[in-house]
Amino acid sequence: MADTSTLLQALKQVLKGRGMTYRDVARELALSEASVKRLFSKEDFTLKRLEQVCTLLDVSFADLVRLVEADQPVVTELTDAQEKELVADRKLLLIAVLVVNSWTVEQILSDYRLSEQEVVRYLARLDRLRIIDLLPKNRIRLRISRNFTWRKGGAIEKFYEKQVPGEFLRSRFDRPNELMRFVFGVLSHRSITVMHRRLEQVVREFNELHLEDIRLPPSERQGISMLLAMRGWELSVFADLHR
Repeated sequence: MADTSTLLQALKQVLKGRGMTYRDVARELALSEASVKRLFSKEDFTLKRLEQVCTLLDVSFADLVRLVEADQPVVTELTDAQEKELVADRKLLLIAVLVVNSWTVEQILSDYRLSEQEVVRYLARLDRLRIIDLLPKNRIRLRISRNFTWRKGGAIEKFYEKQVPGEFLRSRFDRPNELMRFVFGVLSHRSITVMHRRLEQVVREFNELHLEDIRLPPSERQGISMLLAMRGWELSVFADLHR
């Protein structure tokens, strides 16, 4: 949902597009021009006032929201420079990963040993990187699309690749919500293609479930990582026996 500030900016655009001035609005609302200017500058609109101005301009509240959303650049992938800046500061990367998953400032402070000043400082950096909009009262609006992904072969992906062998696989995978299967077989090129397609489908389903659950409270969610891998490979203890 758009915030008051961006809605009023959209309202100003409509006002300008209609060729109307604050004086015109003041006359219709039976206010002084100075009062109308103050309403816009201080963003001190009541819902009733907002409805009155919308009626005057023949625009609905929903129209304003659509104008705001249409004017917001949507990020589907970060630049190489953006990802490198995130990786260079582990706290910045942590905050980025959390807000991408819709964590609020309150939730971050509750779960991590970070001060509010630190969190806000890192959010301001994410705002400058155009990953989020940092709104009044430290509210966060994402600038990324629903199909956002890290860059293929980019700094973030490389960062995680370094962590996976030494950390992710250091488990017996026998606890609740853990699962690991290793299989070996001999497949045709056609069957390999089929498996690639099905693994890609699993990734899509994982992302869809992530998007469905992202608005649930943190108490009903937990961080889950999934590793899918497939390659032509043979254990070295067997490969050494080849002629």
